[in-house]
Amino acid sequence: MRKSIYALLALLMLVAAACGDSGTTSQSPTPSIPATDDPSPTEEPTETEEPCVDQTDQDLIEIEMGELFFDPECLIVNASQPISVENTGEILHNFQIPGTQVDVDVEPGKTFNGEGNFVEPGEYSIRCKYHSSMLGTITVN
Repeated sequence: MRKSIYALLALLMLVAAACGDSGTTSQSPTPSIPATDDPSPTEEPTETEEPCVDQTDQDLIEIEMGELFFDPECLIVNASQPISVENTGEILHNFQIPGTQVDVDVEPGKTFNGEGNFVEPGEYSIRCKYHSSMLGTITVN
């Protein structure tokens, strides 16, 4: 009887050792979520696939943004032109020109209207700080 108690204790210790913490976890790692708001925007203009739209002869710079796009995504404007940025999407978007003070949230179905002379002449990136795939280029004369 004593041998069977020792055998049972040995078996219990083996089971306990097998169930104990071996330094590893059986849980799958938590997936990382990529950041959509890069805290250090690029100073370089973004290359776009569509040709730049020249709006220098218009009274108003017009940009539409929606779910993950700017239209046009590349444009040429004059510094003195006022600007209209319309959010035709169903979620909040942002119109930002990194390296400048232009950083505007535009609610769904709303339009931001700004004065002219918003940036110095040059070539700039445009982006939505909430959606990293929303990129474009603006050339200011």
